[in-house]
Amino acid sequence: AMDMIIGPLYQSSVAAVSNYSIQQQKIMVNPISSNRSLTLGNPFSFLLSATLESQVKSMVDYAVDSLQSRKVYILQNGTASDAEVAN
Repeated sequence: AMDMIIGPLYQSSVAAVSNYSIQQQKIMVNPISSNRSLTLGNPFSFLLSATLESQVKSMVDYAVDSLQSRKVYILQNGTASDAEVAN
């Protein structure tokens, strides 16, 4: 019997594997992607890599807590994805 699914590695099979994970109530761990949308709608799905949002939050928390920074600036290049992370 299988206890956990590692993967899928390719985007094309995410939906099918996620559905199987839900139906069989098996943990699904994606070892490569940090795309949070892969876990939406599946309480058994997890990412091994931190999302970009989590990485940015950790950097800001470190700057504020460890470096005692009172102001933290996040520079962006104007793309929609940069704006989303900065906010």
